[in-house]
Amino acid sequence: MAREDATPPPARNRGRRRRTALIALAGLVAFLIAWGIVLHRVGAQGIVDRIGVRNGYLIVFLMASAGGLSAATSVPLYATLATFAAGGLEPLVLGLAAGTGLSIGDSLFFLVGLEGRRAASGRLEERLKRLTTWFERRPDWALRLAVFAYAGFTPFPNDVMMVTLAASGVRYRLILPSLIAGNLTLATVVALFGEGFAGTPAG
Repeated sequence: MAREDATPPPARNRGRRRRTALIALAGLVAFLIAWGIVLHRVGAQGIVDRIGVRNGYLIVFLMASAGGLSAATSVPLYATLATFAAGGLEPLVLGLAAGTGLSIGDSLFFLVGLEGRRAASGRLEERLKRLTTWFERRPDWALRLAVFAYAGFTPFPNDVMMVTLAASGVRYRLILPSLIAGNLTLATVVALFGEGFAGTPAG
């Protein structure tokens, strides 16, 4: 009889998650190092000159659409956003492109949360019911304010928040304006921050 793996499934899952986290961290560090080298040698203005103004806005939009997936993608987005603003792209347009892209990506996670709510059963279903009751007891204005504050003033991805809200039965129309306003605020602030370094000599 073949010898079975004695490692318990939970332990194997923890090992996989740890390896995945380390790979993501290594990829993030590698990106930041490479981006720093390019920025030092070429300069923010040089980067914008090479890719073109229109391409710069498109790149930011596409990165933002995937930027909410995890910290490993949101950090490069913010670095790119600040660099393009420092290179001469309009911060308000960058903020609009990035904020719109982030909102699209966040909306996809809301759909994931809805599907998770439909598929939930057993203990998970009971927990979601309790969470739904908790949200229902909160006034709409407080929920809108919380979504805006999280999306607009923290650098963390919105994926967990969106999945949780959807799985808890929160209405998409209720939080969408606050989500968009928050994403536009954060993206514009990052772009303006990058513009502040426009006068710094590069390389």
